[in-house]
Amino acid sequence: MTRRERFYNDLLELQYIISRNRQLKQKTGPFILSAYARLCKVFNHKSILYMNASKPTKAAYFNYIGSIELPVEIVEMCPISGEADSAIAFMRTLPEVISELSEIDPEKLRLELKEYGAWEPEDITNHNTNLDRILWLACGNIQDEMFEDENKD
Repeated sequence: MTRRERFYNDLLELQYIISRNRQLKQKTGPFILSAYARLCKVFNHKSILYMNASKPTKAAYFNYIGSIELPVEIVEMCPISGEADSAIAFMRTLPEVISELSEIDPEKLRLELKEYGAWEPEDITNHNTNLDRILWLACGNIQDEMFEDENKD
């Protein structure tokens, strides 16, 4: 095994550990995602961590666009608070995310985001930016649901 491959394997293991620890993920998640994305480019292949179709998934439900179903380990990559742009950008390159978002109608997505009231109409004209927003919202909704499930009496 080459030094690069050992580093890559260590990074995968570290990413797994971080994804299981909420506080650690908030502090180091974006750095790990950035390093992981760079390594995927170095190895010139899609992430082997996210190619397994038998992973548990969760769905976020929306009024106009239906549901977005994502593997739990991908959802856990999204920071709970703070800057999420790098995580969302990386997640948008993953096959599972691409397939979920590719079916969203741009007009229905604009209606969905307009309902949130967080953006002005002129802010929601770019479909790619809107896909970033809905992915962030979906991850947040799923994480909230998972947190509630963990803390039920």
